[in-house]
Amino acid sequence: MSSSIENKVRIGLAILFIVLLANGLASYRATQTLIANEQRVAHSHQVIGEIESILSTIKDAETGERGYLITGSEDFLAPYNDALAQIDRQVKHFEVLTADNPRQQARIPTLRQKIADRLAILKRGIEIHRSGDAAGAQQLTKEGPGRQAMDELRLLAADMEADENIELQQRAEESNQSAAASNLTFVIGNLITLGLLLAIGYIINRDIAVRMRAQEEVRAQREWLQITLASIGDGVIASDAKGAVTFLNPIAEKLTGWTLSEAQGRPLLQVFDIVNEQTRQVAENPALRAIRGGTIVGLANHTVLRRRGGGEIAVDDTASPIKTSSGKLLGAILIFRDVTERRRADEERTRLMTSERKALERAEAANRTKDEFLATLSHELRTPLTAIYGWVSILKNSEFDAKQLEKALEVIDRNVRAQTQLVDDLLSVSRIITGNLKMQMELIDPLPATHTAIDSLRPAAEAKSIQIVTKFDQNIGRIFVDGDRWQQVLWNLLTNALKFTPKGGEIRIEFCREGHFALLTVTDTGEGIEPAFLSNVFERFSQADSTTTRRHGGLGLGLSIVRHIVELHGGTVMVRSDGRDKGSTFIVQLPIPETPDLELKEVNSRGSSTREPPA
Repeated sequence: MSSSIENKVRIGLAILFIVLLANGLASYRATQTLIANEQRVAHSHQVIGEIESILSTIKDAETGERGYLITGSEDFLAPYNDALAQIDRQVKHFEVLTADNPRQQARIPTLRQKIADRLAILKRGIEIHRSGDAAGAQQLTKEGPGRQAMDELRLLAADMEADENIELQQRAEESNQSAAASNLTFVIGNLITLGLLLAIGYIINRDIAVRMRAQEEVRAQREWLQITLASIGDGVIASDAKGAVTFLNPIAEKLTGWTLSEAQGRPLLQVFDIVNEQTRQVAENPALRAIRGGTIVGLANHTVLRRRGGGEIAVDDTASPIKTSSGKLLGAILIFRDVTERRRADEERTRLMTSERKALERAEAANRTKDEFLATLSHELRTPLTAIYGWVSILKNSEFDAKQLEKALEVIDRNVRAQTQLVDDLLSVSRIITGNLKMQMELIDPLPATHTAIDSLRPAAEAKSIQIVTKFDQNIGRIFVDGDRWQQVLWNLLTNALKFTPKGGEIRIEFCREGHFALLTVTDTGEGIEPAFLSNVFERFSQADSTTTRRHGGLGLGLSIVRHIVELHGGTVMVRSDGRDKGSTFIVQLPIPETPDLELKEVNSRGSSTREPPA
């Protein structure tokens, strides 16, 4: 449409230019003719004037001659002398003026002759008067030759003027014709120009009206499109084929931080600034990929949009090329949305699923542990009972000497003690789980109890040729503990060390003070602990080897009981081991009270107490 109007305007202007050019040329020619005729008229008037000037000069010569003849004074000859001085110049000038007129040129010799004749008569009269014959000079003037010469000169001048007047009339007629032609050309040219202007104006107005209707339709469609895009819940950005932004809807303005007026014409990379969330590298813009490849492009995962003014949001988008029906690429359109909440929900769902899976794994592990514990418990309970039952049966049905009887009683006593220890551990764990493990807290010196526990285990250590090395700080001071439970902690730690230390090994027990804490360290040269099992050492029912065919007995409750008792005392217990066959070290840390006078306090596993120490 725009091209059609422009072509019509160009054609109309070209025709109008041709008409105006022709009219101008015609007017120019007429004007030049008028100017030429005017110049010729002026020339004819100049020629006539020159003829009259020549006659006037001759008359001046006559006047001067008569004055001299009448008065005899030489002063009256001034006009005569002036006429003689300029007459020849005037004739030559006349000859130049009439150079383009052959007829006038033919008369010039006659003109010269007539002038010469008349001047000769005037000269002769002057000469006669000067000779003293004044009457003769006057008589010559009165005679016919002088008058006749002057009349002939006048007749010749009249012929010349008549010829010039004829030229004037002809040139006047030509000027009138040229003026009429010029006026007619001007009127016709203006009429044609006016007609062309009206025609061009009509055509242009008609085409402009059509174009305005088309533009109005396009504007209405564009407005409808913008309203539609503005109502979309996603951000929309459009760009031209060079990647410059042409449109943003309100959602895109809100998400990017750019307004439409600010973003228009700017590079798409500047307005839609995206990076990879993990690598922080600039991500390839999908709209530019759509322009380059001509296909629909989606955004990669883990992409964030860096907003203008700061802040980032996780986005998901698609981009499509914009093409005409003929396939010409006009640009691209980018549709994107804020997926921060969705991604957070996905992450939360993944976290919950992971947590549920781990909880399920823990539950399954707990079930397996409980099953393994029940199997171990059955085995551990049955083993001492079997030994006791066997020896009791033998004692009932057989006779023994004193030595055999002593051995039987020793076996029965040892297994009874083992059975009692198992039951005590089970009761302790039960009380810990239910919160019914009560402790009578009091200030005691921990060293005597420690020596007692060591002495009770020395026979077992000597039986395995295990050396017990002690190093105690005598200035530890008193600690606030339950004496029986403290004995249980010592017993469990030392029996655990004896159990896993091979024959000929060593157990080192150190008790010292560090600041406001008492530190008990039990180090053995036993089997050690695998790094993967270190975090489970103090868990209930947890054993590195849980099979019934393991080399070492026990329910795997001793160290768990140690941890709970120590924590109820406000302390901590830790374990270190460099791995298999490299021994292990257990460290118990208990607080040393700053106030030496503390009353008895009863604490249960729920953490409550019946009596508080004084402030």
